[in-house]
Amino acid sequence: MKRTFLAIGLALALGTNSVAKTPKEVLEPYKAYRAALAADQKSEAADFAYKAWQIAEDLMGDSKTTGDLASNFAELRPRYMNEKQAWKQVMKAHKRAIDLASLHTSEPDVVEIDRRIKYLSWQIPNLSKNVPGAKSKKYSTARLKERIIETGMQGSTFHAETLALSAQAAMINEDWDDVKTESLAALDLFDNRTDAIASIYEYAVPIYLARAYSELESPIDAALTYQTLMTKLEVRGGHNNPISADAYAEWLRLRDEVAEMKSTNPRALEVVNFTVPAGRTTELLPLVRMPPKFPSSFTRGSKSGFVKLKFNVDIDGRVINPIVVSSTKESLHEAALDCLKDWRYTPNLPEGKSRDVETTIRFDLLASSGRRLPYGEEKSRL
Repeated sequence: MKRTFLAIGLALALGTNSVAKTPKEVLEPYKAYRAALAADQKSEAADFAYKAWQIAEDLMGDSKTTGDLASNFAELRPRYMNEKQAWKQVMKAHKRAIDLASLHTSEPDVVEIDRRIKYLSWQIPNLSKNVPGAKSKKYSTARLKERIIETGMQGSTFHAETLALSAQAAMINEDWDDVKTESLAALDLFDNRTDAIASIYEYAVPIYLARAYSELESPIDAALTYQTLMTKLEVRGGHNNPISADAYAEWLRLRDEVAEMKSTNPRALEVVNFTVPAGRTTELLPLVRMPPKFPSSFTRGSKSGFVKLKFNVDIDGRVINPIVVSSTKESLHEAALDCLKDWRYTPNLPEGKSRDVETTIRFDLLASSGRRLPYGEEKSRL
């Protein structure tokens, strides 16, 4: 079994034999899509991928090529097309790619399961249950679980990812007992899976589990889960991974909570006395960054804004002595300074990295098209 990477890995979606049979009307936008991808022009690539898929639908109908082209567009997941939200097109493309996976002559079941997972990894965090078609049973996590059994893929990375997606869906619905159950099962599968396919969910699931423990008022279990994740990431050279930073931030909060218990429970002491992975102890990283509250008068304006600040970081990683360096609007200063009170950086930083830290807090306003409004003029405050 192997994971399929069609467009994102720049593998050909149209094989040699397919190209010979593919109408030039399809090939032209397809080649333009490939060129845009190679140039890292994601928006243009999405436009060409969509065009190639739509022409294939008209000229080729239900075919492997049509499904592959739909998959190419779906995996780009553009938020906007022609200044309009594109979620309907993306959802339709994902579903179409799944439906046509059976036309693959090599491992069609693998292609189908892979596409189902990719669809749900986009649909679950991005579409609410009220969106028409988002919760269709035909493309649900429940149906994915059935297909894992029907295709004999129990014990695989795909199976573990299926449970991870179920945990994520339960988390969004705040079904914390289900999050715990599905997460524990997923982690067990990741540790004992029958293949070596890499998966980001191996590191995401502990986040889900720790969140469940926190919500179920088990801070020690939550902290220990984060510690295991941080240690695993450190061993694999992944302490710069954003997941590691999120885990560290939540662990700091939980460690404070556990320390306040003043418990002599060995598991509590394991949390309090945990040695933070070396890769995290010398880096200036904003572990907790709360967004600013927009002043109501500013939200009625026609320009976005920002505030540039300078501050120090104390031994616990908290912001001290912040000052405004420059900004586009003085009315944003108070909101920017207020949000810094809840920021937290890596604790115990060397003095050279904990002094005169600079950051920019942005107040972006969006036009009706979804585009950010331009920034106002920057004025120095020093």
